[in-house]
Amino acid sequence: MSASADTPGRPPVERTEPVWMLRVNPLRRTRLADPALAGVLDELARVETELAVRATACTDALYERIGAAPADERAALVAVRRAVHNDRVPATLPDPAPAEFLAWLELRVLRDGLLAEAAEEHPRALARERGTLSGLLGDEDLLRSLALLAPEVHRAAVGYREGTLSRAAKSERGLLQYVTRAMMRTSPLARFTAVGLAVPSPDGPRPDEVSFDGARSFPHLDQALLGYVARTADPAVPPGPGTWVRQSPTLSPGPGPDRISFVQAGDDSSRLLSTALTEPLRRLLNATDMGPRTVGAIAGDVARALGTTPEQAAGVVLGSLKAGLLCTTDGPEDCAADPLAGSARHEDLRTALAGLADAGHAERAEALRGIGSLTSALTEEARRPAVLLVSENYLLPPAEVDTRGLDRQLRDLAHAMEFLSAFDRLHDIRAVLTDVFVELHGRGASVNLTDHARHLVSAVNERVIAGGDSLTGLRALRTRMLGELRADLAARRGDTEVVWDAEWLAELAAPLPDRFRRDAIAYSVLVQPTGDRLVVNDSYPGHGMLYGRFLGHDAELGGQALSRLRRRLTERHGSHGTVLAEDRGLHGVSVNAHAPVLDRRLRADDWYGLRLVHDPDLDRLYVEDADGRPLHVLTLGTGHPELLPPPLRLANWLVMGGRLLPDLGMPGGLGGPGIGGVATEPATPRLLAGSVVLQRRRWYPGEDFEQAVKHGPGEADRLLALTRWRARHGVPAEVVLKPAPAGSAPAGSDRGSAKQRKPQYVDLTSALLGRVLPRFLDRDGSGFVEEALPAAGASPHAYEWAVEISRPSGGRFTYTRPGDGPTDHKDQGERS
Repeated sequence: MSASADTPGRPPVERTEPVWMLRVNPLRRTRLADPALAGVLDELARVETELAVRATACTDALYERIGAAPADERAALVAVRRAVHNDRVPATLPDPAPAEFLAWLELRVLRDGLLAEAAEEHPRALARERGTLSGLLGDEDLLRSLALLAPEVHRAAVGYREGTLSRAAKSERGLLQYVTRAMMRTSPLARFTAVGLAVPSPDGPRPDEVSFDGARSFPHLDQALLGYVARTADPAVPPGPGTWVRQSPTLSPGPGPDRISFVQAGDDSSRLLSTALTEPLRRLLNATDMGPRTVGAIAGDVARALGTTPEQAAGVVLGSLKAGLLCTTDGPEDCAADPLAGSARHEDLRTALAGLADAGHAERAEALRGIGSLTSALTEEARRPAVLLVSENYLLPPAEVDTRGLDRQLRDLAHAMEFLSAFDRLHDIRAVLTDVFVELHGRGASVNLTDHARHLVSAVNERVIAGGDSLTGLRALRTRMLGELRADLAARRGDTEVVWDAEWLAELAAPLPDRFRRDAIAYSVLVQPTGDRLVVNDSYPGHGMLYGRFLGHDAELGGQALSRLRRRLTERHGSHGTVLAEDRGLHGVSVNAHAPVLDRRLRADDWYGLRLVHDPDLDRLYVEDADGRPLHVLTLGTGHPELLPPPLRLANWLVMGGRLLPDLGMPGGLGGPGIGGVATEPATPRLLAGSVVLQRRRWYPGEDFEQAVKHGPGEADRLLALTRWRARHGVPAEVVLKPAPAGSAPAGSDRGSAKQRKPQYVDLTSALLGRVLPRFLDRDGSGFVEEALPAAGASPHAYEWAVEISRPSGGRFTYTRPGDGPTDHKDQGERS
C-alpha cells in the first residue's frame, strides 16, 4: 500500500521535479537538397513574390494611363496591361514605358534567367543528391534498423550504395521515406530513435545541448505473444480447478454485433470459429478480462453472476477451453517477467536475442533467420501458431539535465496546458460515466467493478458524443474559449505569426466547472527547443506511460528515473486514505512490459474484489479496494488505452488525463474548422502561447498545389511549378505533409488510430524529393502542409523532450520545482 503523509483532507503536494525523457535520432541530419539548385530555387521564389507585387503596381499604373490616353492608343495599352496581368511579355512595348512597367520587365527577365538556370542545374543536382542519399544510407544504426524492420528495404539500401540495385530509381521513394523518418521524426522504433531518461540537476547540460554519442541495444521478442507460446500447462495433466487459463489472443469481436471469433488450433490445422455472445459467455469474458486465473476462481465468479453452481460454471469454463476460446498457461501474468527465464530449453533463443544487439547490419539478416527458426520450433512445440516479431529498445546512458534556464518557457507551457486541458475528452467521459452509473444503479450505489465495467464502457462510448446536462457548462465554455481565439485571429488576418499572452490563455479556462478541477492530472508534453522557444508536438497522460517500458533498462544502466517517478506518483495521488496501485498485466500489448514502480501491484485475481462506488456528495465515482479504501489504479505501460480491458480502462478514466493535441485535432487547428470540417482559410499562422509554439504555420492546398505536383513534362518543371506555388502562398522550402485529422474516435481511445498515416518531411527545393513527391501523395493523400519547425539544419540530430506538467486537485497547472506546493486557481490574480 502507498499512502501520503500529507495532512488529512488536503490535496497531496508534489515536491519532486519530474523525469525528462529525451528522444534523439542517431542519424546525423543533412539537408537533402543540393545547395546549388536550392539556392537558385530560393532566389526564384523571392523573385516570383516580388514579381507579383510589381505586376500589381504595373497594371495599376497602366490602368491610370489608359484612362488618360487618346482613343487610338488605348487598345495597345490594354493589350500591354492584359499581358502583364497574365505574366507574359507584351509583343509591343508602351512608348514611353512607365517606370512600373520597366521594373516589372527587368524582374521578368531575371525570372526567365533563373528558370533556365534551374532547368539546366536540375540533372546535375539530382546526381549529387543521389550521392548524398547513398552516403546517408551508409549509417550503421539506420541499416541495422532496416535489417530488423524492413529486410527488403535493407537489401535495397545496400544495393543502392553498391550500385548493384536494378531499377534503383524505383526504390528511391521507399528509401527516402525511411531516411527522412530517421532524420526528422522522433518516436522510439528500433535504432531510428534512441531514448534516454534524465533527472534535473544544475550539473547537467541544457535541454537544447543535445548530442548523440552512442546507445545500448536491448533486443526482445513480442512479450505478449511470447507469453502465450512459452507459458503453457503440462498437456499430460487433465485440466481441473487448479489449471491456469487465459483468453486466447486470437479472440476478437464480430463478425457482426453480439458475436465473437477465435482460432481453434488442431493437430494439423487451425479453424476460425465464431459464436453468439450468450449471457454465460459474457460472464466468462468478464471473469477472464484481466488476465490468467485458475479455472476454479473463474468458475466461482461465473457461478455468482449467473446464479448457478460452481460445478456448472466450471463446465462453461472447461468447454470454452476445449473449443479454443480460452487456453492454458502456467500461472499469473506479470508484465516484468521474462517468459524465457529459468528454462534451459530456451537458452539458445535467449543467447541469440542477446547476440543481436552487437551484430552489424550485414550479420543481422542471418541472426534474425536463426531467431526465426528457434521461435518457429517453439510455436510448433507449443502447438500455438504465432509470429514472434523481434523488437529493439535503444537506450542512452542515464543523464542529468539543467532546466533552470527554461523558467519562462515552462511557465508558458503550464499556462498553455491550463487552456488545452479544458478540451480533455476524459472530462466528458468522467461526467457521462457518472451519469450512466447513477441512472443504472442509483446515487450512492456500490457495485462490483468487473461485473459492470464492460457495459459501462460501451454505454459511455455511445453517449459521450451527444453529451448531456452534465456537459452543458463545459461545452459552452469551450465554445466561448475558441470564440475568443477566432475573433482575435480574424482581426489579424494575413499575419504569419500570432503570439497570445500565455496567462491570458490560462485565464480563458478559469471558469472551468469545479467538478472538472477536482482531479489531480498530469500531462507528458513532447516539445522541441528552437531558439528561445519550445514547439509542442503532442501531449499524453503524464504518469510515466511514455517511458514506462524503458525504466528497467535505465535502472540496469544505473539510472534513478524509476525511484523519482515513484516519489512523484505517491506525492500526486497518495492523499490521506487513498491507496495507490499499478496494474501488472500485459493485456496482449508488448509495450506494456515494464519494471514494477509502485509497492502495491494488482494482478488479475485482485481486480475481482474491487468495487465501483458513487459519492453522492461530490457526484463522482471512485474505485474501492476489498478493504473498503479508495483506490487509484495506474497503468504504467505504453500500450494504447483503447486496447486495455474494460475494468482497467474505466479505472484509468477516473484518475488520469487523456491525450491532448496542441491544435485540438481540428481540421483548421486552433483557427477552427469551417463548414463540413473544412478549413475556411488557405493558410493559418504560427500560433504561440508566449514562448511556446502551439501550432506551426499551415497551408491547406487547393487545385494549384495539385496542378504543380502534376506539372510536366519533366521533373524540373514540377520543381519550378512548386516554387511558384511556394511564392504565391509564402511556403518555406522545408515542409511536412500531414494527413487530415482523424475522425472522431471512440471515447477514451486517445484520439485516432495506431495505424494512422504518418507525417512525411519534404524539401521542395530537392530534385530527388520532388521526383518522388507524386508517389508520396498518391500513397498518403495531401491532407495539409505544415512548416518543418525546427528545420533539418537546426541541429545535428533530430530530438525532442517529454516534460511533465501537472495540476493538483483544485489547482492550476505548473512545472514542479523542488519545494513547490499546490496553487489554488481561486487565488490567481487577474490576467494582464
